[in-house]
Amino acid sequence: MLAGVYLTMSTSVGIIGADIIGAASPALSRFVFAFIFAIQIGLRSHFQRRVSHFKHDVPY
Repeated sequence: MLAGVYLTMSTSVGIIGADIIGAASPALSRFVFAFIFAIQIGLRSHFQRRVSHFKHDVPY
């Protein structure tokens, strides 16, 4: 559930940031949205890998 919230919020931040920057430079706004979108996907996969190690630490 938190991953979905994180994905939605980071996408909306990228869209708003690109819209604000787009007033000055349309080409830069495309870069900003793509950069924020790539960063948030990378962070999400990084956190999923870090959390996946916890399931092996619990004894049965």
